[in-house]
Amino acid sequence: AVPVLLLARRLLDERDARVATLLFALAPATLVHGATSLDGIFVPVAALCAWAVLARRHATAALLAGGGFLLTYAFALVPLWAALALGRRGVVRAALVTAGGALALLAVLALLAGYDPLDALRGTFTAYERGIGGRRPHAYWLLGGPAAFLLALGPGVALLLLRAIDRATPGARALAACIVLAAASGVMEAEVERIWQPMVPAATIAAAPLLGGRPGRVLAVVVLGVAVALGAEALYDTSW
Repeated sequence: AVPVLLLARRLLDERDARVATLLFALAPATLVHGATSLDGIFVPVAALCAWAVLARRHATAALLAGGGFLLTYAFALVPLWAALALGRRGVVRAALVTAGGALALLAVLALLAGYDPLDALRGTFTAYERGIGGRRPHAYWLLGGPAAFLLALGPGVALLLLRAIDRATPGARALAACIVLAAASGVMEAEVERIWQPMVPAATIAAAPLLGGRPGRVLAVVVLGVAVALGAEALYDTSW
Protein backbone atom coordinates (compact mmCIF):
# COMPACT_ATOMS: atom_id res chain seq x y z
CA ALA A 1 0.00 0.00 0.00
CA VAL A 2 2.86 2.42 0.72
CA PRO A 3 4.21 2.52 -2.88
CA VAL A 4 0.63 2.95 -4.13
CA LEU A 5 0.16 5.94 -1.81
CA LEU A 6 3.40 7.50 -3.06
CA LEU A 7 2.21 7.02 -6.63
CA ALA A 8 -1.28 8.36 -5.95
CA ARG A 9 0.16 11.53 -4.40
CA ARG A 10 1.76 12.32 -7.76
CA LEU A 11 -1.62 12.56 -9.48
CA LEU A 12 -4.13 13.38 -6.73
CA ASP A 13 -4.49 15.57 -3.68
CA GLU A 14 -3.83 14.02 -0.27
CA ARG A 15 -7.46 13.12 0.46
CA ASP A 16 -8.05 11.37 -2.85
CA ALA A 17 -4.63 9.70 -2.71
CA ARG A 18 -5.53 8.09 0.62
CA VAL A 19 -8.90 6.97 -0.74
CA ALA A 20 -7.21 5.44 -3.81
CA THR A 21 -4.80 3.54 -1.56
CA LEU A 22 -7.65 2.23 0.59
CA LEU A 23 -9.58 1.09 -2.49
CA PHE A 24 -6.46 -0.69 -3.72
CA ALA A 25 -5.74 -2.40 -0.39
CA LEU A 26 -9.27 -3.82 -0.15
CA ALA A 27 -9.91 -4.60 -3.82
CA PRO A 28 -10.70 -8.27 -4.55
CA ALA A 29 -7.57 -8.59 -6.71
CA THR A 30 -5.43 -7.49 -3.76
CA LEU A 31 -7.25 -9.51 -1.10
CA VAL A 32 -7.42 -12.74 -3.09
CA HIS A 33 -4.06 -12.68 -4.86
CA GLY A 34 -1.92 -10.09 -3.12
CA ALA A 35 -1.14 -12.24 -0.09
CA THR A 36 -1.33 -15.70 -1.65
CA SER A 37 0.31 -15.41 -5.06
CA LEU A 38 3.93 -14.62 -5.87
CA ASP A 39 2.49 -12.34 -8.55
CA GLY A 40 1.61 -9.96 -5.73
CA ILE A 41 5.22 -8.73 -5.87
CA PHE A 42 4.40 -7.16 -9.23
CA VAL A 43 2.35 -4.41 -7.62
CA PRO A 44 4.85 -2.58 -5.37
CA VAL A 45 7.53 -2.76 -8.06
CA ALA A 46 5.06 -1.45 -10.64
CA ALA A 47 3.87 1.35 -8.37
CA LEU A 48 7.44 2.46 -7.71
CA CYS A 49 8.24 2.34 -11.43
CA ALA A 50 5.23 4.50 -12.29
CA TRP A 51 6.12 6.87 -9.44
CA ALA A 52 9.66 7.20 -10.81
CA VAL A 53 8.33 8.04 -14.28
CA LEU A 54 5.97 10.69 -12.88
CA ALA A 55 8.74 12.08 -10.66
CA ARG A 56 11.05 12.20 -13.70
CA ARG A 57 13.62 9.97 -12.02
CA HIS A 58 14.48 8.43 -15.35
CA ALA A 59 17.35 6.16 -14.29
CA THR A 60 15.29 4.58 -11.51
CA ALA A 61 12.28 4.23 -13.81
CA ALA A 62 14.37 2.55 -16.51
CA LEU A 63 15.92 0.10 -14.04
CA LEU A 64 12.55 -0.84 -12.57
CA ALA A 65 10.92 -1.07 -16.01
CA GLY A 66 13.61 -3.40 -17.34
CA GLY A 67 13.65 -5.53 -14.20
CA GLY A 68 9.88 -5.61 -14.03
CA PHE A 69 9.68 -6.91 -17.59
CA LEU A 70 11.45 -10.04 -16.30
CA LEU A 71 8.65 -10.50 -13.76
CA THR A 72 5.71 -10.15 -16.12
CA TYR A 73 5.12 -8.88 -19.64
CA ALA A 74 2.21 -6.88 -18.24
CA PHE A 75 4.89 -4.68 -16.69
CA ALA A 76 5.55 -3.14 -20.11
CA LEU A 77 2.26 -1.31 -19.67
CA VAL A 78 3.28 0.34 -16.39
CA PRO A 79 5.72 2.99 -17.67
CA LEU A 80 3.45 3.47 -20.68
CA TRP A 81 0.52 4.27 -18.38
CA ALA A 82 2.64 6.62 -16.29
CA ALA A 83 3.99 8.43 -19.34
CA LEU A 84 0.49 8.85 -20.78
CA ALA A 85 -0.77 10.04 -17.39
CA LEU A 86 1.74 12.88 -17.57
CA GLY A 87 -0.22 14.26 -20.50
CA ARG A 88 1.49 17.19 -22.13
CA ARG A 89 3.90 17.60 -19.24
CA GLY A 90 6.57 15.43 -20.77
CA VAL A 91 5.03 12.24 -22.08
CA VAL A 92 7.40 11.83 -25.02
CA ARG A 93 10.58 12.42 -23.03
CA ALA A 94 9.47 10.17 -20.16
CA ALA A 95 8.44 7.37 -22.51
CA LEU A 96 11.59 7.49 -24.64
CA VAL A 97 14.04 7.73 -21.73
CA THR A 98 12.37 4.97 -19.72
CA ALA A 99 11.96 2.66 -22.71
CA GLY A 100 15.53 3.29 -23.84
CA GLY A 101 16.94 2.52 -20.42
CA ALA A 102 14.85 -0.63 -20.06
CA LEU A 103 15.95 -1.87 -23.48
CA ALA A 104 19.57 -1.15 -22.56
CA LEU A 105 19.20 -3.31 -19.44
CA LEU A 106 17.70 -6.16 -21.47
CA ALA A 107 20.51 -5.80 -24.02
CA VAL A 108 23.11 -6.16 -21.25
CA LEU A 109 21.36 -9.31 -20.04
CA ALA A 110 21.31 -10.65 -23.60
CA LEU A 111 25.06 -10.08 -23.99
CA LEU A 112 26.13 -11.32 -20.56
CA ALA A 113 23.62 -14.06 -19.85
CA GLY A 114 22.21 -15.01 -23.25
CA TYR A 115 18.72 -13.80 -22.40
CA ASP A 116 16.61 -13.41 -25.55
CA PRO A 117 13.52 -11.29 -24.74
CA LEU A 118 11.94 -11.81 -28.17
CA ASP A 119 12.33 -15.59 -28.05
CA ALA A 120 11.01 -15.58 -24.49
CA LEU A 121 7.99 -13.59 -25.63
CA ARG A 122 7.32 -16.06 -28.46
CA GLY A 123 7.70 -18.95 -26.04
CA THR A 124 5.19 -17.40 -23.67
CA PHE A 125 2.69 -16.89 -26.48
CA THR A 126 3.09 -20.53 -27.54
CA ALA A 127 2.66 -21.72 -23.94
CA TYR A 128 -0.58 -19.77 -23.60
CA GLU A 129 -1.91 -21.19 -26.87
CA ARG A 130 -1.16 -24.72 -25.68
CA GLY A 131 -2.54 -24.08 -22.19
CA ILE A 132 -5.58 -22.38 -20.73
CA GLY A 133 -5.35 -19.41 -23.08
CA GLY A 134 -5.82 -21.65 -26.11
CA ARG A 135 -9.05 -23.17 -24.90
CA ARG A 136 -10.98 -20.28 -26.41
CA PRO A 137 -10.30 -18.13 -29.50
CA HIS A 138 -8.40 -14.89 -29.13
CA ALA A 139 -11.57 -12.92 -29.90
CA TYR A 140 -13.05 -14.24 -26.65
CA TRP A 141 -10.15 -12.89 -24.59
CA LEU A 142 -10.50 -9.45 -26.15
CA LEU A 143 -13.66 -9.11 -24.08
CA GLY A 144 -13.03 -11.73 -21.42
CA GLY A 145 -9.75 -10.22 -20.23
CA PRO A 146 -11.07 -6.72 -19.50
CA ALA A 147 -14.26 -8.19 -18.00
CA ALA A 148 -12.26 -10.35 -15.58
CA PHE A 149 -10.10 -7.36 -14.67
CA LEU A 150 -13.19 -5.28 -13.85
CA LEU A 151 -14.58 -8.10 -11.70
CA ALA A 152 -11.27 -8.30 -9.84
CA LEU A 153 -11.53 -4.58 -9.05
CA GLY A 154 -14.88 -5.09 -7.38
CA PRO A 155 -18.18 -3.71 -8.68
CA GLY A 156 -17.79 -0.30 -7.03
CA VAL A 157 -14.34 0.47 -8.39
CA ALA A 158 -15.23 -1.03 -11.78
CA LEU A 159 -18.25 1.26 -12.21
CA LEU A 160 -16.27 4.26 -11.00
CA LEU A 161 -13.48 3.43 -13.45
CA LEU A 162 -15.91 3.39 -16.37
CA ARG A 163 -17.21 6.79 -15.29
CA ALA A 164 -13.66 8.01 -14.78
CA ILE A 165 -12.76 7.11 -18.37
CA ASP A 166 -15.70 9.17 -19.56
CA ARG A 167 -14.76 12.12 -17.32
CA ALA A 168 -10.99 11.80 -17.93
CA THR A 169 -9.89 11.72 -14.29
CA PRO A 170 -6.09 11.38 -13.77
CA GLY A 171 -4.74 8.38 -15.66
CA ALA A 172 -8.17 6.95 -16.52
CA ARG A 173 -7.93 7.08 -20.30
CA ALA A 174 -4.29 6.05 -20.18
CA LEU A 175 -5.37 2.92 -18.29
CA ALA A 176 -8.12 2.25 -20.83
CA ALA A 177 -5.52 2.31 -23.61
CA CYS A 178 -3.29 -0.09 -21.66
CA ILE A 179 -6.17 -2.50 -21.05
CA VAL A 180 -6.93 -2.58 -24.77
CA LEU A 181 -3.27 -3.23 -25.60
CA ALA A 182 -3.01 -5.96 -22.98
CA ALA A 183 -6.11 -7.74 -24.26
CA ALA A 184 -4.97 -7.48 -27.87
CA SER A 185 -1.40 -8.67 -27.21
CA GLY A 186 -2.21 -12.37 -26.97
CA VAL A 187 0.52 -13.00 -24.39
CA MET A 188 -1.69 -12.25 -21.37
CA GLU A 189 -4.71 -14.43 -22.07
CA ALA A 190 -6.55 -15.93 -19.07
CA GLU A 191 -5.78 -15.39 -15.39
CA VAL A 192 -5.70 -11.64 -15.99
CA GLU A 193 -7.11 -10.92 -12.53
CA ARG A 194 -3.74 -12.17 -11.30
CA ILE A 195 -1.46 -11.05 -14.13
CA TRP A 196 -2.90 -7.55 -14.48
CA GLN A 197 -2.42 -6.71 -10.80
CA PRO A 198 0.08 -3.92 -11.67
CA MET A 199 -2.83 -2.00 -13.21
CA VAL A 200 -5.05 -2.15 -10.12
CA PRO A 201 -3.45 0.95 -8.50
CA ALA A 202 -4.03 2.89 -11.73
CA ALA A 203 -7.70 1.91 -11.60
CA THR A 204 -8.21 3.01 -8.01
CA ILE A 205 -6.32 6.27 -8.65
CA ALA A 206 -8.68 7.00 -11.54
CA ALA A 207 -11.74 6.08 -9.47
CA ALA A 208 -10.96 7.86 -6.18
CA PRO A 209 -11.74 11.48 -7.23
CA LEU A 210 -15.30 10.52 -8.14
CA LEU A 211 -16.06 9.59 -4.53
CA GLY A 212 -15.46 13.14 -3.36
CA GLY A 213 -13.94 11.93 -0.11
CA ARG A 214 -17.40 11.06 1.26
CA PRO A 215 -16.97 8.32 3.91
CA GLY A 216 -20.33 6.68 3.18
CA ARG A 217 -19.55 6.23 -0.51
CA VAL A 218 -16.03 5.03 0.20
CA LEU A 219 -17.35 2.49 2.71
CA ALA A 220 -19.95 1.20 0.24
CA VAL A 221 -17.33 0.65 -2.47
CA VAL A 222 -14.99 -1.10 -0.02
CA VAL A 223 -17.73 -3.36 1.36
CA LEU A 224 -18.74 -4.42 -2.17
CA GLY A 225 -15.13 -5.28 -2.98
CA VAL A 226 -14.60 -7.31 0.19
CA ALA A 227 -17.88 -9.15 -0.43
CA VAL A 228 -16.70 -10.17 -3.92
CA ALA A 229 -13.39 -11.41 -2.49
CA LEU A 230 -15.10 -13.44 0.24
CA GLY A 231 -17.65 -14.77 -2.23
CA ALA A 232 -14.97 -15.93 -4.65
CA GLU A 233 -13.13 -17.79 -1.91
CA ALA A 234 -16.31 -19.34 -0.48
CA LEU A 235 -18.01 -20.36 -3.73
CA TYR A 236 -15.12 -21.45 -5.95
CA ASP A 237 -12.80 -24.36 -5.22
CA THR A 238 -9.55 -22.67 -6.20
CA SER A 239 -6.02 -22.93 -4.87
CA TRP A 240 -6.32 -19.41 -3.47
